[in-house]
Amino acid sequence: MYFGVQMYGVSKEWKQDPEGFLKKIYEAGYRQIEPCLGFRVDARDYGFWIPEDLEQAMPLLAKYHIEVHAVHIFLDEYHYERELAILTELAQKYHISWFVVKSPARQTKDVLDETAARYRELAEELEKAGAGLLIHNEKEDICIRVNGKTAYEYLLEACGEKVGAEVDVGWMYCGGVDPEEFLWAHADRVKAVHYKDMKITGQEAPLGKGMVDLKACFQFARANGALQIVDMDAATLEDTCRAGKCSLDGQGTETTPTAFSARWMWRPEKKPCCMSFRESSRHRTG
Repeated sequence: MYFGVQMYGVSKEWKQDPEGFLKKIYEAGYRQIEPCLGFRVDARDYGFWIPEDLEQAMPLLAKYHIEVHAVHIFLDEYHYERELAILTELAQKYHISWFVVKSPARQTKDVLDETAARYRELAEELEKAGAGLLIHNEKEDICIRVNGKTAYEYLLEACGEKVGAEVDVGWMYCGGVDPEEFLWAHADRVKAVHYKDMKITGQEAPLGKGMVDLKACFQFARANGALQIVDMDAATLEDTCRAGKCSLDGQGTETTPTAFSARWMWRPEKKPCCMSFRESSRHRTG
């Protein structure tokens, strides 16, 4: 499975020159993108695409052999039926495999149970169009505990088997959970991995320069056939392309684990950065 680019962090550069953008990520070895799709009129102001943007981009994506296997979606609950119809059409027309949602803003047990019911229903409808539903974690839903487990894990279990996981290993680390352990513990649910590296202070770092065991995450994704997406929120297109060239060979195929480990090497201090941050402060270098 080829690596891909999450489009949120590089949305400005995409808007400035879509064809130049695709040419650069293709040359860096990427073969897929993962856009964020919104339905409100102001969605573009937040770095999201609207459905028309995805439709218009498809011919250019095809020109550069860039595919779309997964799309983050931000639904408006007041127009759910209309938006579901659009997602169904996109899945069937462009063979999109996964649509990705987030945990709710409030992460109490009652809210998570209500959200799980909605996500189960959405997953069942998407399944009819040949697509599936994944939940992407943030830092907050890893830090918050519900019934003795992370809010993210609680929500996944409440959703049942029809809903999978897209694990952001950087936010997982910042929430205080070892990404490698979580991935293997939920191997049957994880369908996509987001690569993000973090400093021990909780700030984003260039891939391979932080504390996340990217080698171990790569080995999991490769062994389990998960989508692999570089998701750098605080990066430029140049940073993203550099990450691609470090983790891929010139043909866009995956490196061997040995080659991968030589570049994205685990740092000695393995403790997650939400130990809490009070405890981690003594490790900071400035």
